[in-house]
Amino acid sequence: MKRLVTSAALAGALALVVSSTVLADAPSPTRVSNGDPFASCIGGGNTFGAINYQSAEVEPWIADNPANGANLIGTWQQDRWSDGGAKGQVASWSFDGGKTWGQTPQPFTTCAQPFYKTPVLNYQRTSDPWVSFGPDGTAYAVSLPFDGDFIRNGLGAAVSHDGGRTWVNQKDIDPLIASPTTFNPTDDKQSVTADPTRAGWAYVVWEQFHDVFVCTTPARAAVRSGHDTPHRLTRAAATTPVACGFTAPTYFSRTTNGGKTWSKPRPIVPTGLDEQTIGNQIVVNSQNGTLYDFYDFINAAGQNNLEMVFSTNHGATWSGRIHVQRMATNAETNACFCGVTYPGDPSKPLRVGDIIPEPAIDPNTGQLYVVWQDGRANPDPTATNDMLFASTSSEGGLAGTWSAPVRVNPPNDQAAFTATIAVNDRGQVGLTYYDLTPPLTSPNILLTDVWFTTTKGPGLDFGSRTLVGGPFNMEAAPVARGFFTGDYIGLAALTGAQEGDHQGQNGTGFVPLFVMTNCKNSSCTAVGTADGTPAGPDSTDAFTNPRT
Repeated sequence: MKRLVTSAALAGALALVVSSTVLADAPSPTRVSNGDPFASCIGGGNTFGAINYQSAEVEPWIADNPANGANLIGTWQQDRWSDGGAKGQVASWSFDGGKTWGQTPQPFTTCAQPFYKTPVLNYQRTSDPWVSFGPDGTAYAVSLPFDGDFIRNGLGAAVSHDGGRTWVNQKDIDPLIASPTTFNPTDDKQSVTADPTRAGWAYVVWEQFHDVFVCTTPARAAVRSGHDTPHRLTRAAATTPVACGFTAPTYFSRTTNGGKTWSKPRPIVPTGLDEQTIGNQIVVNSQNGTLYDFYDFINAAGQNNLEMVFSTNHGATWSGRIHVQRMATNAETNACFCGVTYPGDPSKPLRVGDIIPEPAIDPNTGQLYVVWQDGRANPDPTATNDMLFASTSSEGGLAGTWSAPVRVNPPNDQAAFTATIAVNDRGQVGLTYYDLTPPLTSPNILLTDVWFTTTKGPGLDFGSRTLVGGPFNMEAAPVARGFFTGDYIGLAALTGAQEGDHQGQNGTGFVPLFVMTNCKNSSCTAVGTADGTPAGPDSTDAFTNPRT
């Protein structure tokens, strides 16, 4: 998401805390990112006094190739800006099940032009990387490109036919020009899902913000939280031609020819005044072809609700909205509009996936799963930090078929956040997430862990968890409305045929991709500059743990 924040909001030091968790006998993570291809790309349309964190990799996603069991692709934001987006997007690729990785800049911003003979998309920044493989091995990537003044923005797509080494057919699916006073219209938080049974087909969903000019309420100012670009709204008399609100429905586009062309974007989930969706993500039932789009529906009161719609004709038409679960994240009530902070102090925030639900589907049975952050999962009634809930439906996700929420992290965590979920072909459910494990003892360092847990089979009976990354100092991460490693992380679920290519063959067949800082102390603290010139140590990198 391309959240725009002012330089004043970035001022001041954020003091965080320390965990006593030790790496001990945990397997060592594998570094995936390798250097900064955009180090010499200076600028970025810095209009709002922001800073750029050179060599900062954040917000990773990962996909596995069903046509080549050893091939994985990860992607992330490269060189994050404090007020939204990054210099560009990088794809990593492995052909040995995650043992070793190469990387390729993707053609979504002008920083990538030196790596391409054909024109790349003409934007200064991008955000929200995503990738998905089709059954024929075609990889589809999407991105959220925009300029540093947040006026011109679009939705980028490209494909790879060689496992991520090269990217072609770069398209701008939805070019937009926003108002400089409201930053609308604008797209946000897109994802792409390749159809697992129809080669050449893939689906993109996102929310699109629009101004609403009809109002009768007295004048007031408001800023909508939860989006990379807070929308400056002014309520006024009905006779005044200014935006008095916004609406942000879900939009949809698809390709049926391997990414050569994409259908005209159209809304599929309507929203009213000051309502929005966010975190849209499609999963596909391989048995009957049904598409399920999951998202967070934020109502005009600011309440988050996990919902879904479905399509039985590959996206031609869609059902009405179906309520899945309430998402009672502490982002609704904390002063920082965030679900995780220094315990007990909302003025010291982390930027996490508090309003982003994550769905998954069993490839053999179609059983549906969701995981999300929720303050109710925290057993301490006075706490202001989220933990994690999960729910499942074996009946197509219809209303009334979802199980009661189950907490999936231990109750003594100080927080659990930014989770992702996947299901392998044995019906096992895998879950990866960050947490703050007690005791917390230092005001200057926040040691954060990355955990993995899985079930024995279908359901939510998560067993003991494995430390796959960390501890690392979250305080060394880039600052973007709080210390930021991303609104999501990735988890691939390999099939039985693929698992033989999976490093550490005693693993479960899940491959995570996550971001950590490169220290347990302040030695790698992120240092930013106004134009993106190199400064300070390499603070963050993308990692995997092939022995998960």
